[in-house]
Amino acid sequence: SKWRRELKERLERLRCPPATDPASASPKLLALVQHLRETRPAKCIVFITRRAACRLLHGFLSAALDVGCWEVCWACREGPVAIARGRGSEGYSERQFDAALDAFRGEAGPGRHKVLVCTSVLEEGIDVPSCDAVIDFDGATTSQRRQQRMGRARAQNARFVEMIDCSDEGERAKAEARIARLQGWQELTVKELGGGARRPSPG
Repeated sequence: SKWRRELKERLERLRCPPATDPASASPKLLALVQHLRETRPAKCIVFITRRAACRLLHGFLSAALDVGCWEVCWACREGPVAIARGRGSEGYSERQFDAALDAFRGEAGPGRHKVLVCTSVLEEGIDVPSCDAVIDFDGATTSQRRQQRMGRARAQNARFVEMIDCSDEGERAKAEARIARLQGWQELTVKELGGGARRPSPG
């Protein structure tokens, strides 16, 4: 499609590393970019499991999304972040963490959109009332973590999206079963505790 050709050209111009090459990107990763371009949330949090993957996804989205309209930042726990086998690592500091949160919390401005790629470090402790979308890229492993991630979407009519790799039927079936199981546990917990808090709409 046209936007995929444009993405490939932009990445080539930026000389991005192989991990961000759309030719080797998974359909799931390309679907994430397409979803953001189509829904255009004001402020979106994207949860991903691994620290190194968090950094790479940040680089990919930074190149894939129009810099004039999108601001992409990333956050993980303080410490080393692996780059590639045999090439050592770079550190992620507390100062970088604070700067990423400050940037995400700030006003987006007319026609601009913000994306925060992060690990589980932000499942709790961040409150951004204007966050209108949360995307779970890898999938939460427990109902508690799923509920915490959903809770980051604070804005009215916010949406929570769980991404599934549909290229493999077996993996797709496992992911759908996992989501159904976690949803069941979550609903049971809410019922037992009598919770009535608003939850974002599922994607």
